[in-house]
Amino acid sequence: MKILGLSGSPRAGGNTDTLLGALLAGAASAGAETDAVHLRDYAIHPCTGCERCRKDLTCTRFMDGMHLLYAKIEAADGLIIGSPTYNYNITPEMKAFIDRLYPYYRFSAERPGPYSSLFQGRDRKALVFSVAEQTTPEERGFPLRRCSGRLRRWDLR
Repeated sequence: MKILGLSGSPRAGGNTDTLLGALLAGAASAGAETDAVHLRDYAIHPCTGCERCRKDLTCTRFMDGMHLLYAKIEAADGLIIGSPTYNYNITPEMKAFIDRLYPYYRFSAERPGPYSSLFQGRDRKALVFSVAEQTTPEERGFPLRRCSGRLRRWDLR
């Protein structure tokens, strides 16, 4: 089993990286092959909504760090995705990463028609976490709702 861990923290060695490292260490101790990716190390352009990826099945608008990650994502049996909470939301690095996963949608009709995922039918799992300094849920914003809501659409549950 291959587990890909992705940190959306722009700060090296912070709480998000520490928690991701601990989760990957646990997966490795259970026999998984693990790989940690820090999105801050990749130049990922934000999606422009050109939708060329619907036809091309990969992003052809940009040739950037995301193209280095697509193969890792496709090879993984599971993902661990973490982001600190910045201004009640996920970081810009994580937002760009999530949006650039759009090529994995498969549409059976013109939008807003039904869609599926490249990964549908594969037994893939995802663990999503966020880190926040606030002590009450209502002060933490919505990073988990944003990340996990999108992940359900990729059939990674």
